[in-house]
Amino acid sequence: MAPHEKPSKYGGEQQGELSPLFGEKANLNGVSDPSTPDGEYSSKYDKYGLLSSRRLWTVAVVIVVIVTVILGFVQEEEESELEYVGPYKAKEIQKGDDFFSFYDFNEGADNPGSGGINDYVSYERAKEIGILNVTSDGSVYMGSAPSGADKSFKRQSIRLEGKTRFDRGLFVIDLDHMPAGCGAWPAFWLSDDEDWPNGGEIDMVEGINYQSKVKTALHTAAQCSMFNQFPQKVRTGTWEWAAGIYNRWSGIPDNKTLVETDNCWVSSPHQWTNQGCVTVSDQDDTLGVPLNKNGGGVFVMEWDPDNGYIRSWAFTPHNTVPENLVQALATADDKDESKRVAPDSSLWGLPYAYFAIGPGTDCTTNHFKQQRLIINLAFCGGVAGNRFYADCPAISKNFRNESIFEPVKSCERYMKTNPDEI
Repeated sequence: MAPHEKPSKYGGEQQGELSPLFGEKANLNGVSDPSTPDGEYSSKYDKYGLLSSRRLWTVAVVIVVIVTVILGFVQEEEESELEYVGPYKAKEIQKGDDFFSFYDFNEGADNPGSGGINDYVSYERAKEIGILNVTSDGSVYMGSAPSGADKSFKRQSIRLEGKTRFDRGLFVIDLDHMPAGCGAWPAFWLSDDEDWPNGGEIDMVEGINYQSKVKTALHTAAQCSMFNQFPQKVRTGTWEWAAGIYNRWSGIPDNKTLVETDNCWVSSPHQWTNQGCVTVSDQDDTLGVPLNKNGGGVFVMEWDPDNGYIRSWAFTPHNTVPENLVQALATADDKDESKRVAPDSSLWGLPYAYFAIGPGTDCTTNHFKQQRLIINLAFCGGVAGNRFYADCPAISKNFRNESIFEPVKSCERYMKTNPDEI
């Protein structure tokens, strides 16, 4: 083993201490800013930038999210054809002390659409209360903490919003650990939240209570359906099911009918509000406690409008990561460009999630545009809270109002006790 190499958790050798992220398909020399002449680069990032973090998310002293790698790749733009061609190229590297410079810290209450029982804090406040740190080896972790002297109010947490906007890309996040438990709702996602849902949303990794299967969800404006758009053989996962939808005329929930969640429109009448189109992994250890017992994993989302799809993979434990991806992660910031290995998704096997977009489909590519990376940890709210009864039946019994169906309020009552589980 050469002096600059170290044993890799992927099963081979890994160069240096880098943990990367890949974004779009762009110039292997970097992603050219659309506003700059060909061959020039925006001052926002150097031409070999990559988005990377050794470790990420630590919740409330006990709930921990550790991210080893976030990578973003793009392809070179062919001006005459107005399309992206060639191998993926590294776009940004985010790691160590520079990691947070790629993000803005959102401050204040969770947005009404999510409704989490938490307040997001600034970088300075997060450092002050010990829920954010960069270790000597470049690892980054984030977490949450109770607020108030009696620790019974909203939790203080972190929400990062990326400074770079994307219209395509290959995104890789390597997680060593992430939150799991009743009320926990960590997420790594992309969205144009300033023009939501018109700019779309892609949920890449979203932990919900004790769920153990990772999902990819798309949330869009109207006229984006996946019904009968592709054969099952292009993926290994399946659609999530919607049940208990309220009848719009009688107002009575229909608990007998199951509906595949293949409509991405946030107001689809046959799904829960803002459920979107959701594909669930076929592996039962890709999220939550099983994922953490595996030592984490590598998650990939490929957003490729030119080839007409959005696809997702989940590799856990780390020794299941394909060799091509291992090498791409290990060489992403090699100063010798000839030694960099381009990620090639055709070598990774079938994705668990597949969504058809673009010409010839029922979902045009303009449903997804100008999205930025978002990393946050919320509690209860519209997802973990609404699933509180279903995912945490034993705990929720102690916090229910038997006369009213209010899972979110019950989750909040539980969270305000500052449970040891957190």
